Amino acid sequence: MARKTIGVLFGGSAEEHPVSVKSAREVARALDGSRYEARFVGITEDGRWRLCEGPEGDWERGSRPAVLSPDRRVHGLLVLDDGKYEEVRLDAVLPVLHGRYGEDGAVQGLLELSGVPYAGCGVAASALCMDKSLAYLVARSAGIAVPEFRVVAAGEE
Repeated sequence: MARKTIGVLFGGSAEEHPVSVKSAREVARALDGSRYEARFVGITEDGRWRLCEGPEGDWERGSRPAVLSPDRRVHGLLVLDDGKYEEVRLDAVLPVLHGRYGEDGAVQGLLELSGVPYAGCGVAASALCMDKSLAYLVARSAGIAVPEFRVVAAGEE
């Protein structure tokens, strides 16, 4: 059976960038190379997507610019190199991203637009869970016991 090509997204422009890189290192160690071919896409702290060899050390060195194509026929990445692009088909994506743009439904929406399957929660669940007060209200309305909470706005006493 042919190996599946798995895109591993890591890094990102959120404060949790270093945690995401560390998590991606663990994913790299855990992926069974006999079953999966990992294609690592590091996202820099300023939001640039880079196809790289993996999340070790200075992963940006030698990396190439990449974007997730919204064209479902591509079903993966467009990797830019010397004014041309190469299509890299992905069978699925592991979004190993933390915080804003990684867990808030944004990257999930991009993956759904591209037609590439991914692991984890969908757009709505991701967005809901990033808004803790809304998540509490939804859980409470479903009859799930939640602790008492209060939403405090910035500057409120």
